[in-house]
Amino acid sequence: MKKSKTRYAWIALAAVFAICTTLKADPPLPGAIFTTDNTCTGVDLNIYASKGDVYLQGGPDHFGALPDGSYYVQVTDPSGACVLGTSGNQTPFVVTNGVANCIQLCSVLTNGDPLCALGGVSDPSCGYNDTTNPGGEYKAWVSTDASFPNNTSKTDNFKVEASAPPTPTPTPPATVCVHKFYDSNVNGAQDSGESDIAGWQFQLFADDNLLLVRETGTADDPTCMLVDPGAYHVLESTSIETNWFHTTSTQGGNFNVASGETHNVYFGNVCI
Repeated sequence: MKKSKTRYAWIALAAVFAICTTLKADPPLPGAIFTTDNTCTGVDLNIYASKGDVYLQGGPDHFGALPDGSYYVQVTDPSGACVLGTSGNQTPFVVTNGVANCIQLCSVLTNGDPLCALGGVSDPSCGYNDTTNPGGEYKAWVSTDASFPNNTSKTDNFKVEASAPPTPTPTPPATVCVHKFYDSNVNGAQDSGESDIAGWQFQLFADDNLLLVRETGTADDPTCMLVDPGAYHVLESTSIETNWFHTTSTQGGNFNVASGETHNVYFGNVCI
């Protein structure tokens, strides 16, 4: 009898594990967007010399594709509070058969309220105004809803600075890669056989300014971002399901990354 109970207990635990592995905090709108240059080939270039250099694309080769359809577009400051440019009632970002068109943000947007722009003036040369963020940070949005609620939107942050290198460039300024793994033995380290979890949100900060909010990718296609050399820290989000637990700190630590260097950050979780 004791042996039978043990067997049934293991079967029950296996069933719970199978359920847990499917209950991660996936974003309501699947897929992702990312900034690129006018060749529409670079992914997450992130740093640009001018606003006219910034193009927007998405899936399917990186992070998954958005659902087919047409999307509203806007650019804001990193907090999302100040609309610098908007597509209005137009939906210029189009996904067909899982492939998004590549659009130049300056061309498809109309300038927002100049009162929240840098210097309080609109930029006549580009469809979105200059950010007041001291680090030159912007946030691009696409959404199925013209009011851009979080559950129907995807975002990607980028930086515009006059000293940025041409893009794409053979040697990126610096790279940060974020990995999320299922820590089956709960030891806080990614061991052989412990797979990566895709779609887990994290935030990358540079100094006091939010740089990126993204979701993790897979082991074959991790979330790697080009950034300025300098000091950073990463924060991991918490699952909306209460049966998921962190096995590593939710703070990826403070670290410096040099020009041409790649820094990897690992986060572990387990489901009970």
